Amino acid sequence: MFDPRQTPEAEAAQAALTAAEAEARLAGATLERYERLARNDNITRAVLDEARTRLEAAQAQVQAARRRYAAILDGLRAEYAGLWAAQARIAEARAAVALAQKAVEDTTVRAPFAGYVAERFASMGEHATPEKPLMELVVLERLKLELQMPAGEAGRVRRGQAVEATTDAYPDWVIRGEVTTIRPLVEADARRLRVEVIVSNGEQRLRPGMFVTARLLLPERTPWVMAPRAAVRWHPGLGAQVVYVVEGNRARLRVVQVGEVVGEEVEIRSGLEAGERVVVTGLEKLEDGKAVSSTDR
Repeated sequence: MFDPRQTPEAEAAQAALTAAEAEARLAGATLERYERLARNDNITRAVLDEARTRLEAAQAQVQAARRRYAAILDGLRAEYAGLWAAQARIAEARAAVALAQKAVEDTTVRAPFAGYVAERFASMGEHATPEKPLMELVVLERLKLELQMPAGEAGRVRRGQAVEATTDAYPDWVIRGEVTTIRPLVEADARRLRVEVIVSNGEQRLRPGMFVTARLLLPERTPWVMAPRAAVRWHPGLGAQVVYVVEGNRARLRVVQVGEVVGEEVEIRSGLEAGERVVVTGLEKLEDGKAVSSTDR
């Protein structure tokens, strides 16, 4: 809390007032002594009058010192009130500046990364909302390739595998990258698996939307057993694909897992060993363990 009496100016005026009051008390005491002496005619009338004049002057000095002290206190209080009002105005001005800065920031859109504007969705002066995108940004230094591959190769794809790609725009340029994402779902209609690859594009030759031809460097695959398509049929009771294997002169039912169809043959990924003989005709009448006649196939 501000106390004007604690300021140097007020302390000096207070000291002057105290000195004037002391001088007035001394003059008053001197006058009283002279008056007692005058009653016995021990001092002259002139000395007594001089003492009265000195007391009146001291009392005038006290009044002047009091007025000066009060004026200094009032002035300091006024200055403090003006300073407080100025500080309040400064605080209001700072608040106004902060609001103006916030308004400027709200009208400035900063991208979270450095890139290029591919498309604008808002015009200058148009009211923007958080739900409406303003523009589409693209980064060209690193791009994501989205590749499609047969679903049958899903088991051989791994993250981190190397990929080489080319584009018609730069036929002699080999684009190199690695698999970063393997989509969890297979497109049932096309039996295709989508794979994402990140490639470096430091020279910015590639552009979003371009088509590339890619080669995924898969590990060597163990050849599957191939069987005639006619030997494989759907078994409703088992809910699976089956073949009949000839063992001696008997047909034995085998559940198999099939893969890609190549011409008149189909991949058998499990349930059949290489070299085993299968029945290719009369499957609709065949049962497990039934006698069959066979020819080498």
